[in-house]
Amino acid sequence: MDWSVPLTVDVCHSFVGSISTFKIKPVFSSELTPKDDYSLSSKTTLNKVVWVDPAVVKVLGSEIDLSNIVDDLIKDESGKITKLIDDQLSNLDLKKVLSKTWTKLSNPILVNRKIQPVYLLVNAREVILRDFSLSDHQLAIDLSVFGTISTVFDSASNVRSQLEYPPLVLGSDNEPVSYTH
Repeated sequence: MDWSVPLTVDVCHSFVGSISTFKIKPVFSSELTPKDDYSLSSKTTLNKVVWVDPAVVKVLGSEIDLSNIVDDLIKDESGKITKLIDDQLSNLDLKKVLSKTWTKLSNPILVNRKIQPVYLLVNAREVILRDFSLSDHQLAIDLSVFGTISTVFDSASNVRSQLEYPPLVLGSDNEPVSYTH
């Protein structure tokens, strides 16, 4: 997935007491790979730095363009920057993302209201993650749930609050799934 974030940098000159501002937009690529414990691993790289406003500093009436120096500093520090990004992405827990869906799926689903209410109860054995993508700042996940379905007549006694997630199988035939864009 390619992404960028606009940054505004203020440089304060203690020598003359003025502030210079410039804007950049670093462009990153992140490869996200889900793990079987519902977490993600990522590998992020810095592709380029787009200059919105050049890094021009005014000192004693003259302008000095620091864009090349700042560009080199960002490239030198890109390893630290991408490691911080990867650490944050690895904190994304798919269990939290899926919790609302999982709760609805785990509780009885009303299928008949006539005479006697009938509910279906899903008992999942495994979840297969086939694909995932990001679109319009939304995470789309293609999951298959395998298990058994039971018929119950009393939904209240079959409500489950703290249900364990079943094992996550990655891809079809255990092939790893990753997302890059």
